[in-house]
Amino acid sequence: MPTSPIAGQGGACGTGPHVLVVGAGISGLAAADRLVSRGARVTLLEAGRRPGGVIASERLGGFVVEAGPETLLTARPEVARLVTALGLAERVVPGRRTVPPAQVLRDGERVPLPDGLAVLVPQRLLPVLTSELLPWRARLRAAAEILVPRCADTADESLRSFVTRRLGPRAYEWLAEPLAGTLHPGEVGELSLRATFPQLHRDEAVHGGLARAVLHRRRTWGRSPVPREGEPGLPPASTLRTGTAELVEALHRRLADRAEVRLGTPALSLHRMDGGYLVRIPGTDLPADAVVLAVPTPRAARICAALDPELTALLDRMPVATSLSVVLAFREADLPGAALPVCCHVAATEGRATRSISIPSLRYPGRAPGGTVLVRVALRADRAGQDDDAQLVARARDELREILGLSVGLLWSRVHRHEDVLPRYTVGHQDRVLAVRDRLRSRPGLAVAGSGYDGAGIPDCIASGRRAADAVLDRSTEQCHPVALTTA
Repeated sequence: MPTSPIAGQGGACGTGPHVLVVGAGISGLAAADRLVSRGARVTLLEAGRRPGGVIASERLGGFVVEAGPETLLTARPEVARLVTALGLAERVVPGRRTVPPAQVLRDGERVPLPDGLAVLVPQRLLPVLTSELLPWRARLRAAAEILVPRCADTADESLRSFVTRRLGPRAYEWLAEPLAGTLHPGEVGELSLRATFPQLHRDEAVHGGLARAVLHRRRTWGRSPVPREGEPGLPPASTLRTGTAELVEALHRRLADRAEVRLGTPALSLHRMDGGYLVRIPGTDLPADAVVLAVPTPRAARICAALDPELTALLDRMPVATSLSVVLAFREADLPGAALPVCCHVAATEGRATRSISIPSLRYPGRAPGGTVLVRVALRADRAGQDDDAQLVARARDELREILGLSVGLLWSRVHRHEDVLPRYTVGHQDRVLAVRDRLRSRPGLAVAGSGYDGAGIPDCIASGRRAADAVLDRSTEQCHPVALTTA
């Protein structure tokens, strides 16, 4: 028998089919929670020693350090309803109403990011077209967007191609690339527009262009162009008192008495057996009526290799990237005189290893004790290399000194790596997802979930896990259709 620790020994108490969920990140936890609520007997396997996957928060001497996402999009109903159901609404910490403006590093100079952008979706035209971020020739080119004809080609398009075609090359280099790079690892120019910024695709397809779409939204919604979706009383973007990991920890606690949760127990391979599946783990095999694979696509491919080589090949076609970040704490008294931005996006054309610099203690209260500042440096893995932690910290400190003037007063630092697990939604992503789900039609009772398919944000992963749970319980031969990543 396996020696892995088991939480909730008597918890797999449903009377329905036995479903084995592989992976206790937010997708797997959401899948297990949905399965239990529908009466299934659930076994949840997690290779690591804790639940949550890339969502992890460290509480260190009054600091709250995020190894993964810093923000919960509580404007999205998937997050808002789960926060409320878990009794966490009173622990929600909204972002500060007044923060220093974000900036973009362009030609070695920090320039304020124009107002009127919701991620990359313009909500106001004038601030973007008058921003100092773009030279006057580039502003004129962007202003001519309203004259650019709608693209008749229905094929998927890269983010670089779309922005360059509609707004000009400088708008891509100094606006779209640094902003998208904060959300997506790897080379963002290759990203699928439909999978990552579907609103931009719809703006052109429905309204003929971005400027026309902005004018339409303002006529339709007035001065509040983004309709609210979340629960009443919750801010649109927030965190939790001791970090975003509170969400997965609370969900894990709720499952502990209702499901069998095995931490430190990797799934090695998956096999077919009469009436269901057999999952091999160290020391034994576990039978199940159905299986949900809620792990990164490379790991899902390895698990499926013995069962279905064709499915493994399809999963292997889905590219992934590595995320590197360095978190540093500084004494506030040692900061430079100039006000620090809440975030500084660094354009790829700068040739630096830094992708962005954010200051969580400016965005959210309670992230750092009084008299200190918490800084997070996101690095480009292809430029920073896979050096040891000390070298990465030194690289981050060098660039902080050159970009923000931060050179003294370091209290401590942490390096966070997520190697080859973060999905890259490159051109053709939705077709690759459809191919995986077409193949799964021949495997009733088997479903996939997670950030590799229908969106990499926390709300998307929650929805993905729930859809996978419904698919296997319904014994459906139809997997859910892909849902494009939303970025609002």
